[in-house]
Amino acid sequence: MTISRAALACFLLLPVGCSRKAPGPDDCHAFARRVYQITDRRALADPRVLGAVSDLTTKCLVTPFDRALLRCVDEGASLDDCLAEFEVRRARAVEPPR
Repeated sequence: MTISRAALACFLLLPVGCSRKAPGPDDCHAFARRVYQITDRRALADPRVLGAVSDLTTKCLVTPFDRALLRCVDEGASLDDCLAEFEVRRARAVEPPR
């Protein structure tokens, strides 16, 4: 069975058209580890630490956070400040046009 060139081109371009704007699971987990300054995986053996990282990872995925929020924390701002900016962006995104 042969695949037409057009079908093959569409298949190869599919990932470009479906690129993810929101962070994925790996991004969110890495973000949570940065927020809690977890540099050694052994720290995750502590149930309280693991719980905090898991909760933030889940919140990142379910909300979903945007990449600007993750970048804000990466640049050294506090999580609370970055979340406040994120909430403003989110509110503007859902405001009805005037």
